[in-house]
Amino acid sequence: MPHSPKPIAAKNRGQLDTLYCDDNNDLVADVPTDQKKWKDPGTLVFAYTPVEDPAVYQNVFKPFTDYLAQCTSKRIVYYPVQSNAAEIEAMRSGRLHVAGFSTGPTGFAVNLAGAVPFAAKGTEKGPHGYHLISLVKKRKPLPEALGPQGQACRAYSALFELRTPRAARTLSAARPEAQ
Repeated sequence: MPHSPKPIAAKNRGQLDTLYCDDNNDLVADVPTDQKKWKDPGTLVFAYTPVEDPAVYQNVFKPFTDYLAQCTSKRIVYYPVQSNAAEIEAMRSGRLHVAGFSTGPTGFAVNLAGAVPFAAKGTEKGPHGYHLISLVKKRKPLPEALGPQGQACRAYSALFELRTPRAARTLSAARPEAQ
């Protein structure tokens, strides 16, 4: 049976797994305070969210991976993931270093794998996101979980909107704690 890392003592953890702490309350994992825990791999592994034909995206992201290699002076390998769970587990275990997560799994990647979002899709006009609209029959009452006029849904989608743009201000693909 593989050795499991020990939980980290933390003043604040929020929703993060016990492997991580968030002492600065920014909703993402902090850099380990012990520099011996920092990783500096010679090769960085990059993955994009699971898609129907992952091999196609290897070419689509070639300009990005080439630029990342230039910025970090490291070899970059594209890893075609087969599922969101596999992508998150690869990051959690240290086999994946930089990744594009789709909207749904972003919270899981942050909380379970220590992912630190640093960019969002967008154009020269700024970042853009997705909106979820739930339709219910008029004769049916709104589910209790939605609250008045769906307030809980708006709060839930804001979770992803808050994390990604805030982290986008500090691009850090080559952070020392990247495994």
